[in-house]
Amino acid sequence: MPTRKKTKVPPPQLIHSRRLIIVSNRGPVEYQLTQDQMLKARRGAGGMVTALIDIGNRMDVTWVAMTMTEGDRLAAKQAQQHGGLLHSPLSGQNMQLRYVAIAKEAYRKHYEEISNQLFWFLQHYLYDPTQDSASAKQLQDAWENGYTVANQAIAVCCER
Repeated sequence: MPTRKKTKVPPPQLIHSRRLIIVSNRGPVEYQLTQDQMLKARRGAGGMVTALIDIGNRMDVTWVAMTMTEGDRLAAKQAQQHGGLLHSPLSGQNMQLRYVAIAKEAYRKHYEEISNQLFWFLQHYLYDPTQDSASAKQLQDAWENGYTVANQAIAVCCER
């Protein structure tokens, strides 16, 4: 009976870094405006936030996210006085937050038309361009005036 050849595999090497940078649509903190126009922070929602939120307990993290609420926009504006960075108000988190604001219409095109109507279906093998109801012109507009705008804003933000 033939025997299996065993190959000696070295253990995986750990990459040591001082800071992890996460870039996502939703941030780990969502800011809401109270009735008296004060900022109220709460943990962000979503699968990526849930999966990665605890990493801030283990290492230094900078989390870059899009502004989604009026509170996020105000927090980002106030953070400009401190180099654009906010410290996470979540307990136990050694996390800096940086929020990126773009025009609401550009955000809608980026998130709703490209991320939700195109990428989600592509990722799940459900996109069929022959049966897509959105015209190529509308998709191109959403790409150029939404998705590209959002990604350029994130790139500029991360250069700092």
